[in-house]
Amino acid sequence: MTTVSAEEARNQFAEILNKVAYGHERTIVTRRGKRVAAIVSIEDFELLEAVSDELEDRADAEYCQEALANLDLSKTIPWEDLKSLTQAIRKRKRQNP
Repeated sequence: MTTVSAEEARNQFAEILNKVAYGHERTIVTRRGKRVAAIVSIEDFELLEAVSDELEDRADAEYCQEALANLDLSKTIPWEDLKSLTQAIRKRKRQNP
């Protein structure tokens, strides 16, 4: 992995891009000594996105499982009651626009 300053990255952008795209070399860009960005191949980027999406999906699934486990069914509204209530509200809105 190569590290370059922002100024070097600007001056050598085409060369860095070729190394990243064709040589699969990752490049870290720094500004005032602080790491601020990375230039990676599209393959690395797509892999990173896929891993990120998978982790988000797992976290969402865990959240849903926990919510379902903690669901208090005594505080739910039966579907038919909710359907009737929704229809009544819609009817009132149509009568009093």
